[in-house]
Amino acid sequence: MGAQGSPLGAGSLVAGMVAGVGLIIGCLGLYRGLAVGSMVVVAPLSALFGAAVPVMGGLLAGESLSPTAIVGGLLAVPALACVAGTGETPLDPETAQSTASGAMHGVIAGCGFGVMYLAYGSAEGAGAWPVLLSVLIGACVLFPMSRSSGGFSGPVVVPAVVAGAVAGIGHLAFRLGATGGSTALTAVIASLYPAVTVLLAVTVLAEPLGKVRAAGLGLSVVAIALVSL
Repeated sequence: MGAQGSPLGAGSLVAGMVAGVGLIIGCLGLYRGLAVGSMVVVAPLSALFGAAVPVMGGLLAGESLSPTAIVGGLLAVPALACVAGTGETPLDPETAQSTASGAMHGVIAGCGFGVMYLAYGSAEGAGAWPVLLSVLIGACVLFPMSRSSGGFSGPVVVPAVVAGAVAGIGHLAFRLGATGGSTALTAVIASLYPAVTVLLAVTVLAEPLGKVRAAGLGLSVVAIALVSL
């Protein structure tokens, strides 16, 4: 999908700007959460709330939920409790505080991404313009912030560029899915990404998962799948 031949009107501009704000909030929340907390907590929470915002937006717009979607929404509650909890063993105060902070930032990230999803799906016939504008706005804000903190230099440059390119492809894919169908459904399906994040966190970084969080992650996947039916 390209921007060529697609109108750049007021709707595209507004959608791009709103999506850009959501992208900034989502990225800041997600990466701050990953820095202070655990991937196996932050990623699922960001996904659940990233899916919840478009679903709520659809409900406010008059869309109806199927019985399976209602069941999925109910399952999301214990899933959140399991994923964001402390696990089987008590944590020391410092670890508990970092877990809670990571969880809070995961929720903030999910809300930001949810707003971005809604904006991407709102501009009909706008082509790739909302995505291009949101990424440009996000880059203009986030890049200077990373430079000022000294975080964008040396060995992190290549991974950051690769991650940005992959994220851009993901945004375009979401835009395609949202314009060709339901924004809420596309957001729910896109929110399955923590399965890969958690798998990498456990296998590569050796982060502990635990039975309770594993159960919560499983419930999250089931909840997201049910909402999409």
